[in-house]
Amino acid sequence: TVDFNVLALSEVECDSVKRVPGFAIANANVRWNFTTSSSLSLRVDNVFDRDVFYPVSKSLAPVDPSGMVDYGRRVFLSYEYRF
Repeated sequence: TVDFNVLALSEVECDSVKRVPGFAIANANVRWNFTTSSSLSLRVDNVFDRDVFYPVSKSLAPVDPSGMVDYGRRVFLSYEYRF
């Protein structure tokens, strides 16, 4: 099974929130079913390692960069066995 999705947010700017530019990130997930009871999954968040800033209150983040920075690219590998 293969899954691919995109998260997109437009620019945010208002009185109580710091101005944050819009962004789009791509995520991917692949799952291999070995048997009816076991599978292996690989998930990659932020495939292209884009810089992402989420909006936060001006009182919480009074200095630049504008907003809270995301982790960047993350990779998860999991094995599942059902019994």
